[in-house]
Amino acid sequence: ARAAGATRAGWILLRLAMEVRGLFEEWLAANAPDRKARVLSRLQAMRSGAVYQSDFGIRMTGSGPDAEFLGKRFAVACRRLGYDDGPLRHETGLFRRPAADTRQLSLL
Repeated sequence: ARAAGATRAGWILLRLAMEVRGLFEEWLAANAPDRKARVLSRLQAMRSGAVYQSDFGIRMTGSGPDAEFLGKRFAVACRRLGYDDGPLRHETGLFRRPAADTRQLSLL
């Protein structure tokens, strides 16, 4: 990614909302049956005992010592690889308002 021009990176803790949880558990059972319980247990440790939390701010990164460790480890890797680890800045300079005569496209 760096060689292709990426200047920053981000991470999100695995999210298993709704039916995705069942699919992931099936995938683990088929591809890593010896690690399934451990993977799910680690996720639960970072989500107050649940595999998924919908609370904003926690659902992306989890909470607790394991989640904090992942975040710190990611920040170290970003610095080592030369990625910007400062706050995300949305670049809006390339946005152009559509011409006044441009019609809204239908979603149907």
